[in-house]
Amino acid sequence: MTEVCTGRIRHVYVLKRAGRQGVATTLMRYLLNYARRSFRSVRFFTDTKGGAMSYEALGFNPSLSPTAPHEIAV
Repeated sequence: MTEVCTGRIRHVYVLKRAGRQGVATTLMRYLLNYARRSFRSVRFFTDTKGGAMSYEALGFNPSLSPTAPHEIAV
């Protein structure tokens, strides 16, 4: 069995009425902390500029992957 080093976080959404309250940030920090148990890095896809800015604020960096253009070491 080969070692899987990169995880993906997919299909994470927060209701608009929960926006700007830290809900998405708290959720992503929890998911990243959980991912540390099994992965060395995590990739995430967003198709909005605002989403990209939010993930970059969490420490995600641009990735070369066209299907998951943001990555963070965990």
